[in-house]
Amino acid sequence: MVEEHKATLTYTQLLKEDLGIFRLVPEDGVIPDYKAGQFLTIGMPVKSEGGKVVRRAYSIASHPENKKFFEFVIRWVRKPFPGRLTTELFNAESVSGVDFPDEKEIGVTYHLGSYTDPAYSKQVLALATRAPREETPNPGNDSTKLPSLRDMFYSVEFHEREVFEMLGVYFEGHPDNRRLLLPEDWADLPPLRKDFKNKGR
Repeated sequence: MVEEHKATLTYTQLLKEDLGIFRLVPEDGVIPDYKAGQFLTIGMPVKSEGGKVVRRAYSIASHPENKKFFEFVIRWVRKPFPGRLTTELFNAESVSGVDFPDEKEIGVTYHLGSYTDPAYSKQVLALATRAPREETPNPGNDSTKLPSLRDMFYSVEFHEREVFEMLGVYFEGHPDNRRLLLPEDWADLPPLRKDFKNKGR
């Protein structure tokens, strides 16, 4: 389930011109359980956009046992044009999912690449997270949910729909959470779950 919380930036360290360490502490002081590499979506106001809150997904660098703060190691791209946002440099090339029944989780990974900047053309950035896995799934009406990245990367629209129908992950904020390949009246388990059985004809 998606939850929004306010946090305070408590520490910054500039490692290079375009690389830094940042620490955030939630206002309520509570650090929920998370896995290494899981990402958080952070919203920050951008002055050049008239104070508009721009949201970005960042991978958590701190150890899951740390319950004092979230730490991020962030590299920002060198913008080729004044005021150009990071998402204009990167494109979501694919979204994949994996069922982890023993851990009662479903993993989702976004693969980002750049078509506009030669410096990033041969690199792929993977953003990975997991959602709770229900034994008896009811997509859209259970806890197997993640925030959609559709507003940041338009190209994930159909990829997220496919993960929704094949693994049962509902993307909150997606404008069209309908099945893409399966019939709308599909009543069986999501077919890429490992407990799905092909009944045949």
